[in-house]
Amino acid sequence: MSIPISDVEYLYTNDILVQDILKRTDLKSGIDLNYRETTVWYDDNPILPTTILDGVIYRKFGDKYYKLQFSGPLDARWFGLQDQTDGWDALTKGVDMAAKLHVPLYIPAGNYALSKALLLPNNVEIIGDGTGKTVINNGWSPVEGGIMLKTSNPSPEYIRLRNMSFNGAKVDQWFDVGGDNSQGAQAFFEFENIDVHNIENGKGFVCHIPFQINIFKNVGFYNVDTAIELTGWTSNFNAFHNCNFGGRRTIIIKNQSEANTFYSCRSEGGGITGDATPTIEVENATNLKFIGCYFESTGENLLKEIQSRNGVTFDDCHFTGAKGNPWADFHFLSEGVVNFVNPYFGEVDGIVSKFTLTGGVQTGDTKKTLGQSSTQVLQNSSQVSEFIIGNKKLTSNTNKVEIFKIKIPNDGVAAQNFKQISGKIKIDSYTFTNGGFTFSDDYEIDILLPYQSGYPIMFHKNIREIFHTLFTADVEVITNNNIVSVFVHMNNPNQLDIINSVCTIKVELSKNTSEGFKDFEILI
Repeated sequence: MSIPISDVEYLYTNDILVQDILKRTDLKSGIDLNYRETTVWYDDNPILPTTILDGVIYRKFGDKYYKLQFSGPLDARWFGLQDQTDGWDALTKGVDMAAKLHVPLYIPAGNYALSKALLLPNNVEIIGDGTGKTVINNGWSPVEGGIMLKTSNPSPEYIRLRNMSFNGAKVDQWFDVGGDNSQGAQAFFEFENIDVHNIENGKGFVCHIPFQINIFKNVGFYNVDTAIELTGWTSNFNAFHNCNFGGRRTIIIKNQSEANTFYSCRSEGGGITGDATPTIEVENATNLKFIGCYFESTGENLLKEIQSRNGVTFDDCHFTGAKGNPWADFHFLSEGVVNFVNPYFGEVDGIVSKFTLTGGVQTGDTKKTLGQSSTQVLQNSSQVSEFIIGNKKLTSNTNKVEIFKIKIPNDGVAAQNFKQISGKIKIDSYTFTNGGFTFSDDYEIDILLPYQSGYPIMFHKNIREIFHTLFTADVEVITNNNIVSVFVHMNNPNQLDIINSVCTIKVELSKNTSEGFKDFEILI
C-alpha cells in the first residue's frame, strides 16, 4: 500500500537537509523527525525508480531515498491521525506499515471514529494509552458495513490489541474474523486491557473459521448482546483471563471445539426476566472450563449444551442468581453431563439434568462437607438423570452412609407422572488402615413412587457385585413425608482410616414414563 505525500504533508514543515540527515518537524507535537539515506525498501530489496514509497517512513528528496529514524512503535499521528476525526485512513496506513516493519503501531489518547472497517493484516500489534484514554469511538457515527475491525488475510495470525476502548453504539459488531473468507484458519491473537461498549443489539468478537491458541486478558464486553461467537470447526486452546461480560450472551461455541478455558471471569447483568436466551451456548464441544468465575443477574438459562461430549466444567465458581426479584434459579440445559467442582450457590439453586459434583458445596457463607449436611444443591427435570459425588467423607462412627435424598413433589398429579424411578448406585475409591486397597460395588435399586402423596414407597434391590467386607449387601430407603433417603450399610466401620477415607459415588436415575414431569429435588 502506498501513501500519497499530499495526504500528510500539511502536518509537517518542509524538508531540510542537514549534512546527511533529512529533517522535518511535526507541526502538531513539535517533534523533529530525522531521516537517513537508504537504498533498500522494508523487505531489504533495492529501492527502484518504480518503487512507490509510503511517504512517511520512506521518502524521496532530490534523487536520493531516506528512511525515518525511530525506535519503538510507529506513531499513528505520523500518518495523519487527529483527535475527534475519522481515523480510518491514517490507521489503515499505519497498520500496513507497522506489519511490514514488524513493529507496533501506537495510538495516543484521544477519540477516533472509523468510517469503514479497519482491515488488520497479519503480524500487527496496536497499542494505546489505556482503556478510557485511547478510544475508537463510533458512538455517534456508523461504520460502513457495520463492523469496526476485520482481518484481511484468509489465514489471520499474530494480531495483538492492547490498552484501548471501543464504543460501538452505532455499529453491529466489533471484530470479525474469516467472515469474508471461511476457508482459512486463525491462530495467535492476543487482546489485553480492551473494553468494548454499547453494541446493545449486536456482537463483539466473531470468528467463522477455526480459532486456535489465542489469549484474551482483561477484556471487557459491556452492554454487548453477544460477547464472543466461535462457529469455526475446532476452535481449540483459547484462554480468557479476568474478562467481564455484561450482555445477554457470554459465548456461543460450536463445531467440535476443545480445551477452551475461562479463568476468573465475570458474567453479570444482561439478563432479562423470562428471556430463554442462554448465557453460554455450546454445541458439540468438550473440555470447556470455567475456573473461579462469577455469575450474577444473567438470564435463567445459564448453559445450553447440545450434541454434548460431556465437556462443560464449572470449577470453584460462584452462582449468585439469575435476573429477577428475588433472584431466580439458574438452569443448566445439557444433553450430557455438567461437571461442578466446589460450587458456591449464593441465594438460589441450579437446575440440571446430569451432573458430577466434586468437593465441598458452599451455600451462603457456610461451606458444607458432602455427606455431613442435607443441602439442596441441584434439581432434576429430565427423564434420565445422573450425578457423581466426589470426595464424600466416610466416618468410623456410623454403620451406614447416606447416598442422597430425593424430594418428591407433594402435588398428587405431579406424583402420578413419576410412576416409577429406577436407579443404580456405584461406590468406589475408599481406603482401609491396612493397605489402602481400592474396591468397587454396583447396586441397583428400584423405587416405586406413589400415585398420590402419602402412599408408601415400594423398594427392592439387586446386588450385582460384592468384592469386599466394608459395605454390606443392605441398601436402605427411608421415607419422611415426601423425602426419600437412600443409605448403604457398612460392616466394621472402625477399620476406616478417618483421615483418608473418602469415596466416589455415582447415581443414575431413570423415570419410566413418557409423560411430562415437574422438578424433583436432589438433596446431597
